[in-house]
Amino acid sequence: MSHLQEEDRLLIQEAVDKFILDNYPFEEKEKRLAELGQYGGHWGTFAELGWLMLPFAEEAGGLGGGIADVQVLLQAFGRGLIAEPFSEVVLQAGKALEFCAPESSREQLLLPLMSGEQRVVLAHGEVSADADFSAVTCIAETCAEGYRLTGSKRVVCQAGSADRYLVTAKLNNEPALFLVDAGSDNLERYEYLTIDTRYASDLQLDGVTVPAAALVATGEVVAEGVRDALLYTFAGLAAEVHGIAKNLRLMTAEYLNTREQFGTKIANFQALQHLLADMVIAEEEIASLAWLMSNVWEMEDSTERERLIRSTKARMCVAGRQLAEIAVQLHGGVGVTDELIVSHYLRRMVAIDALYGDSQQQLLWLAQQV
Repeated sequence: MSHLQEEDRLLIQEAVDKFILDNYPFEEKEKRLAELGQYGGHWGTFAELGWLMLPFAEEAGGLGGGIADVQVLLQAFGRGLIAEPFSEVVLQAGKALEFCAPESSREQLLLPLMSGEQRVVLAHGEVSADADFSAVTCIAETCAEGYRLTGSKRVVCQAGSADRYLVTAKLNNEPALFLVDAGSDNLERYEYLTIDTRYASDLQLDGVTVPAAALVATGEVVAEGVRDALLYTFAGLAAEVHGIAKNLRLMTAEYLNTREQFGTKIANFQALQHLLADMVIAEEEIASLAWLMSNVWEMEDSTERERLIRSTKARMCVAGRQLAEIAVQLHGGVGVTDELIVSHYLRRMVAIDALYGDSQQQLLWLAQQV
């Protein structure tokens, strides 16, 4: 439950809208990439504005914000296609630390993250994982130095921006969570460009040794904490999908009322009006699903909460991709070019859909629970 008031949320919205307007015009993307790098250069600004502290409990040094507050940020971030790893560091890794770490060490672990001094990225995905969050094969063994980690992690989004990785593994056949320095010996990172023009990496851990203090937690609290962090991320990203959908609908409507063919604006063609109407319907559905996710998170029944968030993600991503594909179709050939933001929005939709299990994989997971 959020400890912030509606006035606080409005101030956050005003600040993030101004930030996107001032710092993320699409026309300056190439220049921004050359000057600031592939992970953006505004992480310090995020910290100064309190955005990195927003979703964490006041007891841990955070602002006590809820999903609805985070969604205000993510909706604008989606519109601006930010490069900074906010969801990877704050929602995935940060919330996993908050949910898993013992209360005695929680604030100590989160303070460097919330202050912007350190970026931690969750390294959880594996070849067989996808929608099954518990499918972890990375092994941790005790050794003289502390622990030795062996295994591989795949599609760790924005891994190149991290100072440390929050690695899931099996220790004595139980789930465990470790903090691993990005520069550790025997840790190899293979980076590649993803469909949304961001970056991800596959990590290979060939006997990476970490001190005993690197163990954050072990047991069922890790399984539940990582699951809840990923579900929390899904709920936050729903707002990003909504922000993209809203911008696509507005841009497409403007284009139809500008482009002329056969002596009239193409917005007058009934077939195109029907497609635009489909976009409006999809946008409203996505907005409702984002609202549903923020409310479902407050449910006490964790099993039902997971079922509803997974099913909502599946439907939201299908609607989002369909909306983006219509936008590309109505823009014609220019809709698939790098010069127009429409194609980048579609790519981001595809990337969000694929995150920890696409729509079909989420539905398959749900079917297996029956």
